[in-house]
Amino acid sequence: AAAVGEETQGGRDLPPFARKGISPSRPASSQLRYHARMTQRARSRKPTAAALAAAEARLELRSRDNGQRLSPMRRAVFRQMLAEAAPQTAYQVLDGVRAALRKKVAPLSVYRALDFLEAEGWVHRLESLRAFRLCEHPGHAHAGVLFLCSGCGGAEEAEDRALESLIERGASRRGFRAERRVVEVLGRCRNCAG
Repeated sequence: AAAVGEETQGGRDLPPFARKGISPSRPASSQLRYHARMTQRARSRKPTAAALAAAEARLELRSRDNGQRLSPMRRAVFRQMLAEAAPQTAYQVLDGVRAALRKKVAPLSVYRALDFLEAEGWVHRLESLRAFRLCEHPGHAHAGVLFLCSGCGGAEEAEDRALESLIERGASRRGFRAERRVVEVLGRCRNCAG
């Protein structure tokens, strides 16, 4: 049987971006460890066709619920983001989309699709890397903490409710409305630090 928050299909765990999320009743430290384990699994293998289809179906459903259209370009950019676990620059995404569609694609089209995915909560914009990364638990506003390795280029995401609360309180005291809540921590992962 799958653990809380894990879904399986065909005997394989679905990666974080294809799951519905984890139980809010689990302690935050447990959630951080869980997401770290799932990120490692996602990095170590390409998503299965079933996982891709599940993630795409969730995006399509959420887009429809929000009155948005999932255009062919948005779908192609989303698929490219799913294909790579590491952060990608817009031009890396563009190259992947061009290769997948086997046609010329304008950079502006990719930027618009990335903006859409970011606004819908499916990707994080990494300011320090000038890159994008798929959100591991899309669908709700959260203070994403991204640990970015300068050695291997890997990235791990954690959700921290205490940080989220701190940001909300700070914004509220200042009459500030936060539009993005992403904290980037640059350093070396456990594999590169040794």
